[in-house]
Amino acid sequence: MKDLETKHLEFRKWAVYEAGRSEVTAKKYREAWLSFNKFIKETSRELSFDTTTLRQYFYWLKDRGLQESSRLVYHKLLKAFATYLLKVDESITVSPFDKIMVPKAEKKIPDFLSLEEAREIVTVLDTYPFSRLVR
Repeated sequence: MKDLETKHLEFRKWAVYEAGRSEVTAKKYREAWLSFNKFIKETSRELSFDTTTLRQYFYWLKDRGLQESSRLVYHKLLKAFATYLLKVDESITVSPFDKIMVPKAEKKIPDFLSLEEAREIVTVLDTYPFSRLVR
């Protein structure tokens, strides 16, 4: 198999010219790849795209303070590369993402008025002297 750097460059070209992805998406693929490479260098690992290394990478992102939604983006971007490798490299038969759980995006609870705050607004509206406004 060609080295992963070369494969990733080919993947980004394929994504734009054959799969119809935008240049912006290709840049995002590159950003995710550079982040993965930074992890490899900072943790003194060999560059490999296997389940264990990827799982450690996602833990590393969390330890660096990335929110769940950001980690989910990196997960999707790198998973696209893994899917591409499955299609073009016959030596790869299983995706390294098959055994990695997708990070759950944090669900935000919408802000609502408390019952007391709603009652205060109704009270103000009920007692406001609107007749003064009309002359």
